[in-house]
Amino acid sequence: MGKLKLIPVKLSVLIRKDYWLGYRIRTQMLLIRSFLILAVLGLFLTARLQGHEIRNLNRQNWEIGLGAYHFTYREPGGDSETGCMTGGQASYTGWKNNSFWKAEATYYGGMPCTQMQDWNSNDIKAINDDHIKEFRFLMGGESSGDKRNLYRFSAGLGYRYWYKSPKDSLLFVKHVTYFYTPVVLEVIGKGDKLGRKFKIEGDWLWSGQVKSIPVSLAGYNQPVNRLKTGYGLRCSYDLTKNVGKKYEFVCQPAVEYWNISRSNSSDLTSNGVRVMNFSQPQNYTLSFGFNFNWNF
Repeated sequence: MGKLKLIPVKLSVLIRKDYWLGYRIRTQMLLIRSFLILAVLGLFLTARLQGHEIRNLNRQNWEIGLGAYHFTYREPGGDSETGCMTGGQASYTGWKNNSFWKAEATYYGGMPCTQMQDWNSNDIKAINDDHIKEFRFLMGGESSGDKRNLYRFSAGLGYRYWYKSPKDSLLFVKHVTYFYTPVVLEVIGKGDKLGRKFKIEGDWLWSGQVKSIPVSLAGYNQPVNRLKTGYGLRCSYDLTKNVGKKYEFVCQPAVEYWNISRSNSSDLTSNGVRVMNFSQPQNYTLSFGFNFNWNF
């Protein structure tokens, strides 16, 4: 009879955990569907608006917007993470003649699903509470180009911070930081009814680290692994329409890719005693989505 009394309790725990896991997955799918609907609606609206003219917007302008994207994180032969993130971005651009500088800030957050292994190589599925912050400063110039296009080239400094906290897991909370140099080329169409801008970017990672904080593991240290090398690639295609005399509406599909090499090694210790050699494996992140911005 004692064993029979334990069965309902265990089933209730499993049912409760499955319910919340299903709820979070359903929430993510709802966000993805909503984002796709907004993307199609944005493309339709930009196609219906009146013709576009290239303007300098007083050569100083703000850009603010919202966006959503789906991303996949992979460690070859190791952990993986997939899900949807939503957030926003803002930027300011100042001009002097054909030279400009630009400051950008972005924030995205979500609850992606993670697959990993515990200390005994058992598979674990968990829901993460993630957010990503990014700050960039760019300087560059504009060329009149040819009859069909303008060209802009810029480069600068970037900082990227990724907070990764797996829920329902006794593993690690990770603080991931990148310092990198972005190099950007923009091609801007002239005289089209629907304004267009193609942007391609390469990012060179020159410094970074991953700080791992053990969860519910008393006495363990917080190892820090230095990131040696890595790179990122981004591209986007802006569809732009004038709205009144001072505003522009932008629908921007975008793709982003990061490839980070294996980190250096550090010691994981428990109460000062070395437990194992600890490092971050090679990994890559691929994301795609849409941004909807206003320029003014």
